[in-house]
Amino acid sequence: MFGFKSRRQKKLDEIADTIGAALHRQIKKANDAMKESDELGQYLERINGPFTGGYLYSFVTNIFSNYITSRKDVLQRSKDTLNEILSGEDAEHVKARLNERLQEEDMSWDHDKDISWEHDNEIYEMEFSLGVVSAEEDVRDFISNSRNMPTKLTDFLL
Repeated sequence: MFGFKSRRQKKLDEIADTIGAALHRQIKKANDAMKESDELGQYLERINGPFTGGYLYSFVTNIFSNYITSRKDVLQRSKDTLNEILSGEDAEHVKARLNERLQEEDMSWDHDKDISWEHDNEIYEMEFSLGVVSAEEDVRDFISNSRNMPTKLTDFLL
């Protein structure tokens, strides 16, 4: 009504900012390194691939799930956060796939429904799952100690 935010809303905004900073730091580090090494094509392929999609999806939803009980609210917050993080043109493909996913009500990924990464389904599923597991490990470390900066996405992108 007057633009005031509740404490809960402020806390969720802080969490979104923390998530955004952690992921942006990883993406920027890889992007900068690839530009210097003239391997930008490899970076663009990887940033838009299923591993990155699985990692981003899992990282954001896992952190928000620790603070929000409603699946719908987790998905909406995750979508908003990912849209901010992926605002550059480099990641438009992965952004579009994640936005499609985050429109759904349930939190399970239906591989038969969305295979729009255009890979062999078995390879796609494996890469996506590796991204999910990598993010879960980073989230576990990050939540236990916020000084443990996540690195697995950068490692993959490089």
